[in-house]
Amino acid sequence: MNMYLRKTFLRLAHSFLWFFFLSSLLFTIKGYGYDFPEKTERIAKSGSGLKPGLQASKVFGYSFSEEYFLEENVKSGYNPRRAPGFKYIEIGAGVGIWHQSDQAGLENAGLPFHFFAEYGNTANPLSFGIAVNTGARYVQEDVYLRPNYIPVYAKYNFSPLFYFIPKALELNGLAGIMGWTAGLTDERNGSQTANENRFQSDGGVGIMAGAGAIYRIKNFGVGAQFTYFYGKGKYVLAGTEATDVYTGSAQLNILVSYRFILGGDRLNCPTYVR
Repeated sequence: MNMYLRKTFLRLAHSFLWFFFLSSLLFTIKGYGYDFPEKTERIAKSGSGLKPGLQASKVFGYSFSEEYFLEENVKSGYNPRRAPGFKYIEIGAGVGIWHQSDQAGLENAGLPFHFFAEYGNTANPLSFGIAVNTGARYVQEDVYLRPNYIPVYAKYNFSPLFYFIPKALELNGLAGIMGWTAGLTDERNGSQTANENRFQSDGGVGIMAGAGAIYRIKNFGVGAQFTYFYGKGKYVLAGTEATDVYTGSAQLNILVSYRFILGGDRLNCPTYVR
């Protein structure tokens, strides 16, 4: 990846980090997630024969498990000015269908695998996650680079900002910091490096940023995510001098996930009712 693209991705990553920080601060001060006053007002007054809570769950696309929690919480009353939310943990995995090393000249030699876990609330567009990205391998003239990334990130769901987007479709942006390690194996015959430093390893802290889309069917999710990982290490490739090697990469991963519902807001509690 050339220098111009690398600088562009770094600027985007920094912008995402500031955006997520300010969003998180805003929702922490506000004390609750999204509030849909007009929409929930219409739900409560539509009179379709359903309980207000269950009707809201269908409009907002919540799963059967979420409907159960909401039904239990609305028995003592329902506040139409407060959008219901559900805490969840989402577990997922995927594989890279396209990836490119950040170091010029390296070619793809192995697919990356991506595993993640996220925590959030359906009433809040901001969630937090941790991931493990491993398996990628890049090669140039029998020199192999094998990077591994462990990012910690914040993810923002933009879909609730646009009413024309289907409720089952989520459009996300994410950014965070990561720890990385990368092993470099030199299998060139007869080289001094191959004899003295056949295998080298380095590690450090980098950043990551990306964007993606996921379509939800009940608690299941299927989607794609583009992610850029940035890291830089030092390796001895010739002679005795260490050389800078970019260990990051850009990846397009296909992901599948399952969302475990932990519970819902108690709408009848004065702490949550405005």
